[in-house]
Amino acid sequence: MHGALRGGEGVNLKDAVELVFSSTFTVIGLIWDSITLPVTVLDHFAADFDIPSSVMNIIAAVLSMALIVVIVFAVIASLKKGDI
Repeated sequence: MHGALRGGEGVNLKDAVELVFSSTFTVIGLIWDSITLPVTVLDHFAADFDIPSSVMNIIAAVLSMALIVVIVFAVIASLKKGDI
């Protein structure tokens, strides 16, 4: 990016800043939209197999906790190894 900004043609500083901000907000929007995706998938799964919503809420909570535990242990292991 530095070379493109210093060159005579190509991307100028204004366009580079606009590109960075627009791509950042696009990624944030995709992440925000993906938060509701597992809930929607579990709702449709429950509706397809006639599973009560209370059971699906418990399953969703257990899956969420398991995912969080895996992420926390992965971060701790990376910190101990010095990867982060």
